[in-house]
Amino acid sequence: MPNEGGFIVLNRSIEDWQYWGCESAVAIWLHILVRANWKDGWFMGTPVPRGSFATSIQNFADEVGCHPNTVRKWLKRFEDA
Repeated sequence: MPNEGGFIVLNRSIEDWQYWGCESAVAIWLHILVRANWKDGWFMGTPVPRGSFATSIQNFADEVGCHPNTVRKWLKRFEDA
């Protein structure tokens, strides 16, 4: 895994987050933060702006180590929050 883009900053108040005690939610949220582009990029000819990244549900699930339905569930919850 390339170490480009430096670091991310987390406030300790993340422990007050309603989903902090849910291991899969925290793993998915942190994976999103770490994978997000730190600068604009491209994926197969499509621009991928800073703060986003290109993947599939299956690839994301494989990287996090959970079931694809778990990824879908948490992405939906994060989107609705």
